Amino acid sequence: QGDAFDSERFLAPGDGNHGRNLVARWNRDLTGSSSLQLQAWYDYFERRELRTVDVLETFDAELQYNLASGAHNLVAGAGLRTTRDSFVNNLNAFRIDPQRARLWIGNAFVQDRVALSSRLALTAGFKLESSSYTGVQFLPSLRLGWQVDDVPDWSPYATLGAGLQVAFNDQWSAQADVRAVKSSLSNQNRFGFDR
Repeated sequence: QGDAFDSERFLAPGDGNHGRNLVARWNRDLTGSSSLQLQAWYDYFERRELRTVDVLETFDAELQYNLASGAHNLVAGAGLRTTRDSFVNNLNAFRIDPQRARLWIGNAFVQDRVALSSRLALTAGFKLESSSYTGVQFLPSLRLGWQVDDVPDWSPYATLGAGLQVAFNDQWSAQADVRAVKSSLSNQNRFGFDR
């Protein structure tokens, strides 16, 4: 699936927005409890206006493996994204240095959601990510989800999670985030809990 667009703005000849994108998906059931998914997409956007040209081109590919076994729901995968951007300004003195750049982000991840009971689930996982800006980062995650009540149409829910971000480069840093979320949840979206 994809599309293209072209909108001319006649402040100067050739001004306007131009772009195109394409998405491809492939899904395969391996067994009754496991599956493999591959998705790739490409996006190109160009804007020309008053002697400036802004171009962003992105390619992204993701592979994901899913396995449900007993109380466990395992998800593992990898992804790669690259962007090429360019900003050329011939209108005034404003400049971006460098005018053109290509950036890369790659990752691999694994996550397991374990149903501890019909109303309680523990999700643990990590992502290893490498990017042109930050180098290699290890991103662990641990979450506990609890379904409060068995109300037929709407149920209140709350989650509590903790995360830690660690970057392995010449400047070591760590960041922690703890938060609680309260809201309501429709019966159709049950966090994977079985009622």
